[in-house]
This record gives sequence, C-alpha cells and structure tokens, in this order.
Amino acid sequence: MKLGDDRLGDLSFNARRLIVALALLPFLLAVANLYFNWHWFGRVDKYVMLVCAVALFLVLRYLGPTVRDAQNYRMTKRNSKQG
Repeated sequence: MKLGDDRLGDLSFNARRLIVALALLPFLLAVANLYFNWHWFGRVDKYVMLVCAVALFLVLRYLGPTVRDAQNYRMTKRNSKQG
C-alpha cells in the first residue's frame, strides 16, 4: 500500500501549501477565540473549534502536500540553482 495515492486533484506543491494555509486560518481564529475568551460564537465556541479541526484534518489528509512532494520540490530547487 502506498501512502498518498488517494489525494484529490493534480495540484502543485505550492498550491497544496496555500490550501493548507487557508484551512489553518479559521482553525487558528477558533482556537484564539476559545483561549482568549472572546466568545465570538456564543455558547458553541468549542463546537466551532471542533468543526475547524476536523476540516483542517480532512484538508491535510486529502489536499495537503506529502513528504515526497516536499522532497521533489527541494530537489528541483536545488538542481535549478546548480545549473
């Protein structure tokens, strides 16, 4: 069994990193909301954080970059610098 074979789409490494960054923002805001007691979502603060965490997990699992993607990206950058 190979890991990463069931990834969605044929996206570039940087596109996958951007998608993960965009999914991370709501999660960070939900955690900050809970930590600093801002109560933006009333009594459902913990549930919002849970939904954001599950969404982040799913994005990382199906759309996030793999270690192999990172290695290939670094290798192409290294080869392009050498000539």
